[in-house]
Amino acid sequence: MGALNREALDSRSMNDAEPRPSTAMWLEPVAAAVVLGLALFINSGDEWPYMWVIDVVSCTGAALSRRWPVAGAVLTAVGLAVWLPFPGVLPSISGMSFYINIFAAARMDLTWKLPLALGFGGLAYLSLVRNAVQEASYRWSTSILLIVVLVVAWAGGTAFRFADKGIQRERESGQQRLQDLQVSLARELHDSVAQTLSSAAMRANIVMSDPALSPLAKDQLERIADECRSSAHDLRQLLSALRDAPERDVTPGPLADVESLRQAVNAQAERLRGEGFIVSLDLRITKLSAARCQTLAAITVEAANNIVKHAKRGTRCTFSIVQGTENVVGEFTNVRQNSKSVRQGFGLTGVQERLTLLDGTCSVQLKNGRWVLQATLPLGMETNGSQPATFPVAEPLFAEKANS
Repeated sequence: MGALNREALDSRSMNDAEPRPSTAMWLEPVAAAVVLGLALFINSGDEWPYMWVIDVVSCTGAALSRRWPVAGAVLTAVGLAVWLPFPGVLPSISGMSFYINIFAAARMDLTWKLPLALGFGGLAYLSLVRNAVQEASYRWSTSILLIVVLVVAWAGGTAFRFADKGIQRERESGQQRLQDLQVSLARELHDSVAQTLSSAAMRANIVMSDPALSPLAKDQLERIADECRSSAHDLRQLLSALRDAPERDVTPGPLADVESLRQAVNAQAERLRGEGFIVSLDLRITKLSAARCQTLAAITVEAANNIVKHAKRGTRCTFSIVQGTENVVGEFTNVRQNSKSVRQGFGLTGVQERLTLLDGTCSVQLKNGRWVLQATLPLGMETNGSQPATFPVAEPLFAEKANS
């Protein structure tokens, strides 16, 4: 077991050193700042004093195209359309910033990226070509150049998206291998330590039935049995945390609690907003055990991963975790992208395994055009006031894994 433990620690160190895939939120603002700097430099000697206002509006829209694509597109379109009433006037170079909006829409895979590209292409032709270029021969060459750069911006955004997904898949594959190793380690701990505790508790119960024992000895044996059962429960919590350890971003500290669960859910919500989704949160939780907070945080990460992979940008998704009198229910929804059924992939299987460890249940179904992932967990000892002695003496923590 020592060799396996060292192997797990070495794998954890390698995983910590791996760079996380970045969404590069800075890319569009930096590109827009470069365009704005060029525009201000080129137009510095222009006699019209308000030229810089158009430059700022156009480039601000391009800079916002990643975080707020709709607002960014509107501002950039205004910066282009303002040249339409001035035929024959050479527009500012800031009008080219609409390519940044197209690049951002392609790499975010927005559902309306094609209408956006066509709309910007048409508006750019009217403002930058037809309205500004007088000679027909120059119009043709300028139009071709406009279309070529538009295609390059679209292709660049698409290539960036696929590259980012490839990095994310590699990282998830490494995390899956680490998690498999930790599951093996957790099973080994269960087979050794947990079985020893269970055996000690059963032996204490058997000896307690001896009528020759003094009351003091029976009292000590009863305490020993209770402590063994309590330790077995604590081991269940630790093994559950060990299985979830590869999801290092779900908890900010070494021990999960309600506050760290809130932070984890908010972090995933911000991640989805950065990806272009509209996120609604409903967190009504007061006190949960560490294992349940850890499990719900890991499920939140998996739900966010599925939304990023399979849902369309620009749609609404909801995260809801509500604590009742007997259960805590987590519900995660997103708009259906197509009519295909849910495949039983590694992510959903991992969610079910985490819930099974704590006697929870999981369901995925389609309701009113939305996919709904619902996870239900019974409340633990920290909330219902029960004692460790109520847990079975020798409950098989990994019975389902062993049988399969």
